Amino acid sequence: MTGTFPPGVKAGIAKVKGTDGPPSTNQEAPAAGGAQGAQGDYAVTYTAQTGLIKYAPMQIPPGTKITANKMSPRYPTSSVPVATTFLPTPKQTTTMTASLTVKPAQSRPFNKMEQQDSILKGKYPAKAHCAKVISYLQSKHNIPKNAVLYLEGQKTHLLEDNDEPQLFRQRRSFFYLSGCALPDCHLAYQVSTSTLTLFIPDLDPDSVIWSGLPLMPDEALKKYDVDACFPNSKLPSFLSDLVAKQDSKPTLYIKGDRPDAISSLPPSSTNTNSSLLHPAIDECRITKDPYEIALLRHANAISTTAHTAVLRAIPSSRHEQDLEAAFIASCIRSGPAKQAYHGIFGSGENAATLHYQHNNQPLAGRKNVLVDAGADGKTSISALTKSPSRDSSN
Repeated sequence: MTGTFPPGVKAGIAKVKGTDGPPSTNQEAPAAGGAQGAQGDYAVTYTAQTGLIKYAPMQIPPGTKITANKMSPRYPTSSVPVATTFLPTPKQTTTMTASLTVKPAQSRPFNKMEQQDSILKGKYPAKAHCAKVISYLQSKHNIPKNAVLYLEGQKTHLLEDNDEPQLFRQRRSFFYLSGCALPDCHLAYQVSTSTLTLFIPDLDPDSVIWSGLPLMPDEALKKYDVDACFPNSKLPSFLSDLVAKQDSKPTLYIKGDRPDAISSLPPSSTNTNSSLLHPAIDECRITKDPYEIALLRHANAISTTAHTAVLRAIPSSRHEQDLEAAFIASCIRSGPAKQAYHGIFGSGENAATLHYQHNNQPLAGRKNVLVDAGADGKTSISALTKSPSRDSSN
């Protein structure tokens, strides 16, 4: 920058002897009743203070008991004049409120995740659920004391012309009364003794060569909330003995069609009811116990982590399936490989399709994506939907 100052500016610069400037001046007036900032300022009635900074006392913490029987103001009320003309600039600039230190009753905040993990270390409350269903049936339908709840779990179904099984999902009613997610299982709950018996697949030596050892009955007894566990081969004799020991014909409450195991019994030995058990279980499942709530929170936590992984993957992803891969990989790292449902990972106009299934289109030129996916955590599923912008992810 070039140029010259006018003569008047040059003359003024020549007279400057220093650059410290004028001395600092504190123009704030202390509050009446004590030195500014002292503890005594808070003891002065607020309306009696006249300085630019006023000091307001902290509200007195309430006691543990109510002893007053009438209300009275802590400080006298102040008048409120109504302005009829423009007022001058206010002289008060700041109100300081006294600090208050409170010691919480707990040493640290309550951690729901820690409580959730503690609950899930225990067994799924299968017997409590059986008792809940029985209580409902007795209150609504007055079922007999020698009633027996009998359910079959989901069976293994092979793919056509293939030795691979289809995707397995346990029947929700069976899991509710057993906590068992294994295929090809059975359960029987005897009302008279409040006894829950689980039946699991027999040990197949040929299958062990290919698939490894299955869960054994003694292991299942430790894992599940049941009173006894036997291989499926013991089921016919168990049912026959159960019927033989009854003074009168027991009523078997089943779900759906008459199972093969029940059909092997003489028709005259039992009464069968297939209409009451299913709606009773559905009704009881509406309200959740702490274990079920912990399962739901667990599934939500896994899904939340997976959705976060998708958001982080968006900037480097080129196709919709890249986002799906990020979600599933995150779920597997957290535990469950199963998904609650077929996830939706749609970009651009694909996000407007209600149940978009392809998840294979390129992301280039598309500004937004929709992720609708959730993990299946021990049959307790979560469903989360997010619609982030690809621009905001970069």
